[in-house]
Amino acid sequence: MAISSTCSQPRSVAAYPLPARSRVAAELAERLARITTEHHAIAQLLAELVLTVGPPQGPDVPVGPERMWMPRQVSDAWGVSYDTILDWIRAGELRAVRVGQQYRVPASECERFMQAQIRAASSLSIA
Repeated sequence: MAISSTCSQPRSVAAYPLPARSRVAAELAERLARITTEHHAIAQLLAELVLTVGPPQGPDVPVGPERMWMPRQVSDAWGVSYDTILDWIRAGELRAVRVGQQYRVPASECERFMQAQIRAASSLSIA
């Protein structure tokens, strides 16, 4: 009994008569081995492509990994409340990346934001 690729409902191996189970299991194992081999080959091709062409670069693609900070870490380091950090992120003043339901602030953005705050504070005139 062979597995049909046009079956509307998949059958478990236990649904086959006992003598056919080993054939079904062998066919499934063979298919899994082919898929694993194909995925491995694709991963190797991608790795070779990156080594040959190099990583993607451009104005929107960072080169190399960058340290990412959680808003709580930024608030602790700057002595500002966590809610203030979230307000700045939501207002777009402090750029952050969403990872699932959480924000991460790139280290370069922390530096940019601090420099902007320093420039703004130095431009204030004291009367």
